[in-house]
Amino acid sequence: MLASGAVLAAAGREPVEPPPPQAICRQIVAEQVGPDQSDASAMIQRALDQCRTGTMLKLVAGVKGGALVSGPLQLPPGVSLWLDRGFTLYASRDPQAYDRGQGVCGRNTARGGGCRALISLDHGHDQGVYGEGVVDGQGGQSMQGRAESWWQLARRAQHEHMEENAPRLIQIRRSHDIVLEGITLRNAPNFHVSVSQTDGFTGWGMLIDTPGDARNTDGIDPASSSHVLLAHNWINTGDDNVAIKAGTTGPSRDITIIHNHFYQGHGLSIGSEVQSGVSDVHVDDLSLDGTTNGLRIKSDRSRGGLVSDISYAHVCMRHVRWPLVLDTLYNPRAEGDALPEFRDIRFSHIHALEGGQALWRGLGAGHPLRVAWQDVQVDGGRSGIATHLRLKLLGGPASPLPVGDDVWIDGHPGNDAAWGCGDAFPALPSGISPADTKESASLPGRLAHDTGAAGTLQVGAGHYATIAAAIAAASAGTRIMIAPGVYAERLSLDKPRLQLVGQGSTPDAVRIVAATSAAEVGGTSRTATVYARAPGVRLSNLSIENAFSRLHPGVTEGAQAVALAASGDDQHFDHLHLIGYQDTLYAGSAGCASEQGPCRPARQVYVDSRIDGAVDFIFGDALAYFDHDELHGAGRSQVTLTAQSKRYPQQISGYVFDHCRVTADAAVHSISLGRPWRDFSTVVYLQSWLDARVIPAGFSEWGDRQRLKTAYYAELDSQGPGAALQMRESWEHTLARAAADRWRLPALFGQRVLPAR
Repeated sequence: MLASGAVLAAAGREPVEPPPPQAICRQIVAEQVGPDQSDASAMIQRALDQCRTGTMLKLVAGVKGGALVSGPLQLPPGVSLWLDRGFTLYASRDPQAYDRGQGVCGRNTARGGGCRALISLDHGHDQGVYGEGVVDGQGGQSMQGRAESWWQLARRAQHEHMEENAPRLIQIRRSHDIVLEGITLRNAPNFHVSVSQTDGFTGWGMLIDTPGDARNTDGIDPASSSHVLLAHNWINTGDDNVAIKAGTTGPSRDITIIHNHFYQGHGLSIGSEVQSGVSDVHVDDLSLDGTTNGLRIKSDRSRGGLVSDISYAHVCMRHVRWPLVLDTLYNPRAEGDALPEFRDIRFSHIHALEGGQALWRGLGAGHPLRVAWQDVQVDGGRSGIATHLRLKLLGGPASPLPVGDDVWIDGHPGNDAAWGCGDAFPALPSGISPADTKESASLPGRLAHDTGAAGTLQVGAGHYATIAAAIAAASAGTRIMIAPGVYAERLSLDKPRLQLVGQGSTPDAVRIVAATSAAEVGGTSRTATVYARAPGVRLSNLSIENAFSRLHPGVTEGAQAVALAASGDDQHFDHLHLIGYQDTLYAGSAGCASEQGPCRPARQVYVDSRIDGAVDFIFGDALAYFDHDELHGAGRSQVTLTAQSKRYPQQISGYVFDHCRVTADAAVHSISLGRPWRDFSTVVYLQSWLDARVIPAGFSEWGDRQRLKTAYYAELDSQGPGAALQMRESWEHTLARAAADRWRLPALFGQRVLPAR
């Protein structure tokens, strides 16, 4: 029985790899290569249905390799599937193939669940999916007949507060003794592996590999299941690497997670649905390298329950922002009587390298977190956020100790030597996960696939003293992690796909500051604190300031001073705080042959960031999308937000502000949404909140009123006291919702041309 492997591991003995079925009922040899071929699901399903219980269908590559494209497949009870080495099963990109009959698959609705999975096992037993082949969900490719990919659909659902209807790769329900062994799963449209109401599940030796910014692509999610074993897996994904849940369909218990490696993702989670209870979870020998969270238990009053007898041992983390999280207030606004209670949670031999912050939030004095530690250390970390915590120390180092309201600590740290991580962070296996994932070129901010070969560098905490030194040592695709502090530097990012990530709890914890004005250096273009010129650059969780005006408040002549100058293509910026006065952010093209073009496009995305300034403080001719950002006026009585400079009608250029907020200091009397720097200036505000001080005309002139005849300014459903659309001037466009869809992120970047004006 598969359950025995989990029991052996929980008892401290090594689990045994489950053997595959020996009998082959049929073999299909695929000679075609690549995903551009006809759907073979009917042929594969017919072969599966002809197999008897206890046998397997084998999909084999031909001499030159092989692949098939398939829609949903249902494995009959007791029948297994083998994907041979060199074979790839591509998921169909046709939403209708997965639709459950409601016509919503591939669309966003108030409730999800409108798609079938690629591979389903329902009421199955003694079977699985085996081999060294690949299942590719093609999540980054445009859906058939649509202008967006599955991943873009999911991101749009987030912004629209809806649920995406996208297929999972493998879904196992109401089954027992199921095995997934050796296979590679990549580019899932939604979850990779979902297991529910199943007794006996083993995931062994799998590689799960999907880009870290592909939303809702959990690795393995056991829910309301028991006797689960996850061993020797490599998981790199865009959401929880593993998430254990227990909603209303039953508890989750007897779960062993041993000898696994996690990379990008949200870490190892329990919750947030735990109404039926989670117990007897044992984690041993786990590395997490670059995940957002490390070991996390999360829930709230709307979906809480008892989480108990959880043990974590021999866990190494590196570049993890929140290494330890126990949070009963996952949604602080949640209401209900399903109170979460976390007790008998044990951590032993836990080491988080290079900083991070812990979060310990109990529900109240009557429902505190009950936790035990033995040798737990977060290097360079802070005490974190702690409330209603009962912590028992069992020996060994304990650093840093939690500090907060209603925190009780029993015992003292020991003096024994700390457990070390050694070489606990191997690179994500290359060769198993090919680099030719054919990610959608239309997906904004998409980083090139990184198998870890480019490496990670650390600034601060005893490593590189300056960011510039780390950049000099970096190669294309390197990730540079920056410890909290103030860095008085000017930086040039000229290496493709370079990533700078602040390790603080907020963007302002890592401050990059310079103070250079146009008068000093002979022009605005030479003043930036940070230049992002190379394609694929990504900046995250940083504060970037040009402090010239703050340090010289009386100087107005030649006071242009740029904080960030971005001029590369496929660049992504999230959780930034950009601070300046005049010309804070240059979001410009990658270069033009002349004033009339042609210009090389620079497509940029700015997400969940704040931009401070006063005079034309977002300017340039990039195609820039601002998503849930705050534009904050400061420093003078009259503020102008944008000076967009599209040069000619066909240029791929324009600014779109989607669900942004326009705010200002108390001293500001009026706010202009923008003025045309060049004749074809293009600025669109979608469902954004506007301060009362926004001028009735919305936009203003640049001295020459003739530009307003060729410029394009538009709004859709502006909110707030400044949204006086009836008072806008006649040349401004008020968008209908159907027309506005062309300006949203998937369509705008997917088409790579601007909509008709």
